[in-house]
Amino acid sequence: MELRVEDLEIRSRDRRGLDETVITSGLDFSLRRGEILALSGPSGAGKTSVALAILDLLPPGLRRSRGRISLDDGRSIATGRGSLVGMIFQEPALALDPNFVIGAQLEEVARLDGDGAAAARRRSLAMLERVGIAEPARRAGDRPASFSGGELQRIVIARALLRRPAFLIADEPTSSLDLLVQGRILGLLESCRREFDLGILLISHDRRVVAALADREIVLPGRREVG
Repeated sequence: MELRVEDLEIRSRDRRGLDETVITSGLDFSLRRGEILALSGPSGAGKTSVALAILDLLPPGLRRSRGRISLDDGRSIATGRGSLVGMIFQEPALALDPNFVIGAQLEEVARLDGDGAAAARRRSLAMLERVGIAEPARRAGDRPASFSGGELQRIVIARALLRRPAFLIADEPTSSLDLLVQGRILGLLESCRREFDLGILLISHDRRVVAALADREIVLPGRREVG
């Protein structure tokens, strides 16, 4: 299976709906299962916007003005969000609801596949164990504030992998972590790539991360104004 992005253009507007800015234009790439493709570039180049466009999650003020995003087997990415393409968002602490225990947040995802309560809990605990959370049955009853930054990133990875997607978008997965924890998270992503035959779109501005993990790299230029 292959994810394809063809001639993608994303534009933004100011609050008055004027002065469009081209975030990225003419972007073409493909991502196969089992490989890691890095999307890098300066701050403001539109790396995260590309990721959100793939999932049809662009926020108000941004729009996909041109381009095609597809899977080569004809399935819809928008309807297969989570089951075909998962995403690890920036800042794992913000990606989890602070008011709910992490077990409930993972089980909610597992139930999207039709699991009952017991099956959803089993799957969630197994995935927490897979990503390296110690004592998953006990820690599943803790809220996000009880976990370190590295543990939160592992939990977010577990949630993204629960539905066994073919592709995973990892948006700056190590940006807020120290070097030792960064290495462990990169090792986890690499092992999950092999185990689940994942195609990973790695978004990063860190040259060390790209060099350590990526098979290929696309560098986005900075944005430009539209006259």
